[in-house]
Amino acid sequence: MKSDTLTQPTLPMGKNKGQPISAMRTQYLLWLLTQENIRSKYRSAVDSILAEIRTRLAKPGLVEAELAAGVDDLV
Repeated sequence: MKSDTLTQPTLPMGKNKGQPISAMRTQYLLWLLTQENIRSKYRSAVDSILAEIRTRLAKPGLVEAELAAGVDDLV
């Protein structure tokens, strides 16, 4: 059986370097997109992040459930 993690896009920098983008919280992915240095240096990663966000938004309730679960983290 072939592992999907070998073909999944990974983050090329930071403390999460090498981790699959699909395993990261939506809030973190959105934050990454706000960082100018990341957008200018890591275009391929930005494209992968945008694709992951589009995939999540296409699944009804997925992002909302994640954000609702994260409310406790903010308090």
